[in-house]
Amino acid sequence: MASRATEWPILAASAKKSEHPQERAMDLQHDANALLRHLDVSKGSRVPKPIVDHIKNMQDFLVDLLKNPPGRSWWQGHEALHAEIKALRQSMEERLHSLEIASKGPTTFPANIRSWANIAAQGGAPPVASRSGSRSSGIPPSELMEEAQLIVKLGDPDGVLRYRRMISKEILAKAEKARIQVCQAEASPPLAAAKFVAARQLRSGDLSLTLRSAAEAEAARNHPAWASKLWKGATIRTPTWGVVVHGVQVKSVDLTRPEGVIKALLTDNAFRWGDAQISHVGWLASGLQGPTGRKSSALVVEFASPITANAAIEYGVLWDSEILQAVKYDRLMRIRQCYNCQKYGHIGSACPNKAICVHCAEHHQTLGSARLTRGYVPA
Repeated sequence: MASRATEWPILAASAKKSEHPQERAMDLQHDANALLRHLDVSKGSRVPKPIVDHIKNMQDFLVDLLKNPPGRSWWQGHEALHAEIKALRQSMEERLHSLEIASKGPTTFPANIRSWANIAAQGGAPPVASRSGSRSSGIPPSELMEEAQLIVKLGDPDGVLRYRRMISKEILAKAEKARIQVCQAEASPPLAAAKFVAARQLRSGDLSLTLRSAAEAEAARNHPAWASKLWKGATIRTPTWGVVVHGVQVKSVDLTRPEGVIKALLTDNAFRWGDAQISHVGWLASGLQGPTGRKSSALVVEFASPITANAAIEYGVLWDSEILQAVKYDRLMRIRQCYNCQKYGHIGSACPNKAICVHCAEHHQTLGSARLTRGYVPA
């Protein structure tokens, strides 16, 4: 008896007739994805190639249409003009205020304003101006410091050994010298205004360089030529912003083809994310490579932009016709164990401690333990 053919998917655009053009485009794009997935699963379906090509072309067109809807360029130009007018108005108000102060001449300080001379006479310390993040306010100081840091990967054992002999002050001086050389060659005002304030070498051999703000770190990242002056072939590590998507059906994700998963995520969520980039996808827990594992698990998705990551957290992630909850992915929450010294907080490739056997707790590698040999009898 012949096996029953796989049923064709129900088309959303035929089931409901939406009046909103964007919703109709989303329904058609969803139907195109469903048809292509059906054709991919049921290899026996004999559908002429021109029809398949037409569905693919329609899918690509709808993705571009959702990313760039009609009239979007006009609205963007209108918003840019509005922002420019607002900035000009604010600048004029500041100039008028400064002119009013200058026209009044020197005055005495009010009772509630303390000058530097008043504070010095009273023996107190001058007030320190509060600092907020260059990107957004309300961010903890630890996260602001992370945004101002850059990691330079030397990628050469000789370079790692060379910098091992240096102290932090020497590394900082070399970084500042490299920045100044690139400023003179490229004439970049943002990079010229930046300044490295701290430097150290990590256990991995990479260099951790800190600037004064996240904006300065972004300027240094946009002009990466200075990194190669620290060592030939050195590169700046590109940051990513990750989210954890909960409740993903394991059978719906094929991580043997991660590029297919990335493309499907970008296509399904194009109406929210726009022109986004995903650098990595993977399971939060290992050992879930197919339907033989759990039914559902958490998927880690790393974006190249914090704006896209925030959109995924705020609106959820559309996957397999479901909107799934996404939360911020904090790498520090993952437990790292060293299998050289058996301690936590680092890995074996960057371990400075002596080896400890996991079986007998003596100072030798676990692979050399006598308990791994046949016929071992405990004392």
